[in-house]
Amino acid sequence: MQRPAGLRGEERQKRSLGLGLNKVLAIARGIVDTTAKLTWVTAGYGWVSIVAPIVIASPAYFSTKLSFGELMVVVGAFYQVDQSLRWFVDNFAVLAEWRAALFRVIKFR
Repeated sequence: MQRPAGLRGEERQKRSLGLGLNKVLAIARGIVDTTAKLTWVTAGYGWVSIVAPIVIASPAYFSTKLSFGELMVVVGAFYQVDQSLRWFVDNFAVLAEWRAALFRVIKFR
């Protein structure tokens, strides 16, 4: 029995569609994984920047080498440096999107 003409390439088309869909799903998973990692880094950086200066300077405070006021000055200085560096952490996603768009434009040219 002969198959109708429209069914001859059906299996090949299914495979081709499946491969394309798998590539799209793999890319989507990669984007989700990378976004989750970026979120962990930015959120972790926020918590570390709050806790780190106190943890680092508290031994000097408890050994009475620093007064409470001096401890607060150290924490304040750390905060100033942190705010200066935080721009990169806060804008990393925007910079990555800009870079990706730039590479797409370069690829088209």
